[in-house]
Amino acid sequence: MTMNTKKEQSRGRHVTRARSWWKRGDLSACAAHSNMECWVHHDTILGDDQANQWLKEAWEHDDSKDELKIDLQGLERHFWLGTEAGRIGCYNFPGETWAGDGSAHKGVMGAGSVCLQQQSKYLEVRVGREEEGVNSLRPELEAMARTLQATPPGDDLIYLCDDR
Repeated sequence: MTMNTKKEQSRGRHVTRARSWWKRGDLSACAAHSNMECWVHHDTILGDDQANQWLKEAWEHDDSKDELKIDLQGLERHFWLGTEAGRIGCYNFPGETWAGDGSAHKGVMGAGSVCLQQQSKYLEVRVGREEEGVNSLRPELEAMARTLQATPPGDDLIYLCDDR
């Protein structure tokens, strides 16, 4: 399905990766100038009006970031269970599953983590002082340390991070 009207084209509000970004290792983003396309399995049955409305709502939402909505019952079940987190059993884990990340930007380091089962349960902290120097490992470790401190000692925990 392709939305072709000029009104539904991107006007720089949304961004995308440049073509072949993975070959160059170029992580910068550029304005999305193409029409929107949505590819679905050929057995999917959706009315054109319903599909267009859902796509339009998803594209034009006013939230500043995507919300995490994991659907293990509907059409997205296979997608979520095929992710790294799904393959190691995070979505049906009886304990707590946390994901954390750290950042180092313009001399300031920060860390944060969020609990999958209770997304209102999250931690944020500024890490270190500028005069101590900046690196990306310290905030990653701080996010993990804060998560471990916040989890009761007897609870099982899976911690997801993107650091080596």
